Amino acid sequence: MPQTLTLPPLTTIPDNIEVQLRQLLQAPRQPELEAWLFELIKSSGHLSTPDALRWRVVAMVWLAVEFDTDKAWPYLMWLNTGQPAISEHLAEILSEAANDLDCHVELANWMAQAKDERLVTFFSDFHPLPARYNMPALVRRLLNRPTAPEVGVWLAAYCRDTAGNTNSNLRPWRLLTAAWYATCFDAQAGLAYLRELSGGSPTLAAVDNKLLTDMAGELNRVTTVIQWLAACPDAAVKTMLKDFGHPDLPTFTAAIFQQPPNYQHLTGSARYAERDAQAFGQAAKLLEQAGVSLKNARLLDLACGPLATQTLLFNSAGSKIVGADLQIPPAYLPAASLAQRLFQRGKYVKAWETATAPYYQAPGPTRRFEAKMERGQNR
Repeated sequence: MPQTLTLPPLTTIPDNIEVQLRQLLQAPRQPELEAWLFELIKSSGHLSTPDALRWRVVAMVWLAVEFDTDKAWPYLMWLNTGQPAISEHLAEILSEAANDLDCHVELANWMAQAKDERLVTFFSDFHPLPARYNMPALVRRLLNRPTAPEVGVWLAAYCRDTAGNTNSNLRPWRLLTAAWYATCFDAQAGLAYLRELSGGSPTLAAVDNKLLTDMAGELNRVTTVIQWLAACPDAAVKTMLKDFGHPDLPTFTAAIFQQPPNYQHLTGSARYAERDAQAFGQAAKLLEQAGVSLKNARLLDLACGPLATQTLLFNSAGSKIVGADLQIPPAYLPAASLAQRLFQRGKYVKAWETATAPYYQAPGPTRRFEAKMERGQNR
């Protein structure tokens, strides 16, 4: 951001004032902001709509913590009806404002850095949490700078304010933020939050490990968390999270079976058959050049892709596949423990075969699959 800010004039309050504030919050300590925020607060005193109240109270807190508490304090007290600690009504307005302006991290840092006794008392019983709909976008943004000091302040506040909360919707976020805080900022404090979640156990339960792994997967950050763990020097944190990225297969399977089979996302896979046939041909050629028979080859499957295409094609050509369920893609149903659920397994097999039939019936690729199969079986 440039050294000198170009601030919008306040002869009239801009219609897009929320947009302006969001942009200015990216550098909240610029000196020019002090006079501008003070003028904004004074010039908007006649505005009393809920929308205006939300951004006005953010401006007051911003001015009070970052620049001049004395200037902002009379306005905060007027909104708070003279009470020294934030009222329930004003707390609700400020929480909503943090959601509107995406300033949860800034608010947590303002609260943490407040030194004036008036502000300490004002914030003493204020514990804002991002709205459920805001969490994914907020966390994704913070994961772009996961070790920034201001992110650590927000993580500490979130872990503290959600400690003991039994809301099942919060649990995945609590697990992720506690693991993040423990591995990147404060191992002992983060571990304490993880132990509270684990019921005192030194290792997360399988069900919680799955929640944490799934949440990291939704955010496309499994590798990132693994890297945090690898770099974390605390042995107890490593023990607590030792199963991350390696879900307990029976628990994983049981969770899948709670829902009816649904492979709708695979119905359009036929358009990739030509490309997959070419890739398979190239892989088979490399094996042949290396003197490896398709019939005798033993290949390790790592569950790559929704159809596990290459696994299935190599198996069709006569190769032995290690670690794969050859009827159902291993990324969706692990082979372990399925023998105990034969009826359920059969339903999934049928659903998967129905969804993927067009893929395997694609005319051009099918002929190449069959030719390669025949060559492999004749070796």
